[in-house]
Amino acid sequence: IEKRKEAIENVLPDLRALYGAQVNKPKIRFYEGFDEVKEIYLQSLSSEFIKGFGSTRQLSELDQKFFTHYIMEIKKRTIIFRDILTYESRDKGLPEVKENLGSLYETKFLPQRYTDLFTDMLLWDENVALITLKEPIFGTILANDSLSKTFNVIHDALWEEM
Repeated sequence: IEKRKEAIENVLPDLRALYGAQVNKPKIRFYEGFDEVKEIYLQSLSSEFIKGFGSTRQLSELDQKFFTHYIMEIKKRTIIFRDILTYESRDKGLPEVKENLGSLYETKFLPQRYTDLFTDMLLWDENVALITLKEPIFGTILANDSLSKTFNVIHDALWEEM
């Protein structure tokens, strides 16, 4: 039994390396609770271009101070942000974003028949972040070039049709 245990312990690092080296395997990270979800927004600030889909209203109502901080960081880093928003976002959150970001921020709106969403989707670099801003608050980042390209095509197609 000891020899088998030792053999397994010797092989385990190689198996882990093989698992980690799989081609096109997405990296998936989970975030629970609003404090962890804020980290997703902050990670997106590492990019030069962010695409969003969701509601400025929900984030601004959940934590106005953080919402303002996030916007100011986008401005400070001169990140271009292209957003597809719910109709309800026109009055809550959006005026502050437009005022502070000016030409860095482009937005289009979903038709009014689509109700406000309690979710956000952020796309940057090879990351796709899916966030829910209603209890239970959580988020997931999928880091994979193929998935990112697909979600970017969907965002771009929606953008062009609006």
